[in-house]
Amino acid sequence: MRIMRKGICVLAVLLAFTVLATSAFAAMPTFDSVPDGVLTAEDLAQICNEILGAEEEALPNAGQQLSGADGLTYIAEAFHVEPAEETDSAEPIDYADVMKQVGYIDDSFDTSAAFTKDDALNIIGTMIEDVTDESASGVETDKSYVIRSKDVELADAKIGGDLIIGQGVGDGEVTLDNVSVEGNLVVLGGGSNSVVVRGNSTVGKVIVSKTEGDPVRVKVEDGAVVGTVAVDDNSKFIMNGTVEKLVVGEKASVELQFASVGDVTINGADAALTVDGGSTVTAVTIDASGVQLTGTGTVGKADVTDNAKSGVVIDTSGTQVTVAPGAGDVTNSGGTVVVPSGGNGTTQGTPTGTGDGTISSGSN
Repeated sequence: MRIMRKGICVLAVLLAFTVLATSAFAAMPTFDSVPDGVLTAEDLAQICNEILGAEEEALPNAGQQLSGADGLTYIAEAFHVEPAEETDSAEPIDYADVMKQVGYIDDSFDTSAAFTKDDALNIIGTMIEDVTDESASGVETDKSYVIRSKDVELADAKIGGDLIIGQGVGDGEVTLDNVSVEGNLVVLGGGSNSVVVRGNSTVGKVIVSKTEGDPVRVKVEDGAVVGTVAVDDNSKFIMNGTVEKLVVGEKASVELQFASVGDVTINGADAALTVDGGSTVTAVTIDASGVQLTGTGTVGKADVTDNAKSGVVIDTSGTQVTVAPGAGDVTNSGGTVVVPSGGNGTTQGTPTGTGDGTISSGSN
């Protein structure tokens, strides 16, 4: 599954397109200062800062005019528009094809032509229903919906597209109470005070992409149901509550606090997962090098694949570990080999980074 997104400044820029579609966002500024015609990165940054409450930042090639292919790529990455079917292919994603799959453009869109303000209006107007800075209830839409300010509660809502928690939330709090999201819950803002999903809320997938400020905490409580949480590269994340699946990207830092997770896949190098004493994980697949799995919680089993060539640390007690023949040795944080390449066993000791890292049973 391809969940990683590069280029946070690009992400911030393209989310801003939402304010342009005045027919869809009657309460939003029209941004008349953005010139008609071909858009540049600088134009989009101006819009972005307003729609997400994001701070200005220097953009590479700020004055470069965008082609249709550029515009589609930026928008798709900004909104985390995903293919209709997941793929493990290493080939670059064809975002024009993806945008056609989900119905945001048709065959008449020319990817080789210049990308204009009208193009942005049409595409974003198709995608997004509204943007809010205030609490709301009873929202029903087939499109996506954006929350850009802290201390907002969305209640009794049905979002047919994605629900996007913008960067303007900062390290504040957003509460979803009895909210169903058919698309993805995309978390770009929020902090240790958390994004709370509660009541009869149902979310199929949460995408966490927050690299600055406090780690963002997602709390699932009061019977709410969340399927998958995907943590993007370099993001910092804390999980409370129950989820079915967790996917962790490169250099991401994830902590489970009083959480229950079925399956965890760590497919990004140099990622870290900490499982506290109140948390349980059924199974972990480690599919990259440099991964650290630590903590005092319960991890049933860990499978280390051939892609994990080196630097894998497992410091959780009682975890059944299997290491593929093509993988490197698994050590504890003290550097002691606990399971050699091609072996299997059960870790024991004090799983706080100071355990003895021995194997209670197993074979090489």
